[in-house]
Amino acid sequence: MIVAHIGPPTGRTGGPSGYLHQLKAAAAADPTPRHIVRFPAASTAAPPHAAGGRPPLGLLTRIRRKLFGPKFYRPPVADVARAGGVIERMVREMASDIREDSSDSLASGLAGADVVFTHEPFSAEDAMAQRRSGQQVWMMCHGIVPMVLYLAWSWALPEADWRELVEYPDVRSWLE
Repeated sequence: MIVAHIGPPTGRTGGPSGYLHQLKAAAAADPTPRHIVRFPAASTAAPPHAAGGRPPLGLLTRIRRKLFGPKFYRPPVADVARAGGVIERMVREMASDIREDSSDSLASGLAGADVVFTHEPFSAEDAMAQRRSGQQVWMMCHGIVPMVLYLAWSWALPEADWRELVEYPDVRSWLE
């Protein structure tokens, strides 16, 4: 069986790229593989801050941080709670970025694998729409809650009761 993992180019950068990099290394270490397992190509970009540690900050930025601390962004509750607000924009941007980052591995996987293995719903949706007859699409979601609820809860309103957040229009529509 040929299994193709779908995702961004692999690399030692953390996140999905780093996760797939580790899976690729583990698969390569298997002395007797029972299946052919393919992964996205390795990233050609250098890991962030690889050569010299932190990138240099401007003097004014360092002074401001020293005096006032870092700047944090938190969306207004009204923008999280309304239809077509910040949650909708962020999920659409996330979907677009994921699709762009995964497009090469998806095309390769659909062309030559028996099983296309995705790690999030946007690639799974694309794979389901484009797969050939008999080709299987598997999805492993790594979060314990749906992405949109995680985004609304942990990033925007961590003090809110999750049962309240699932009633917000953008959260509800993406859950559905």
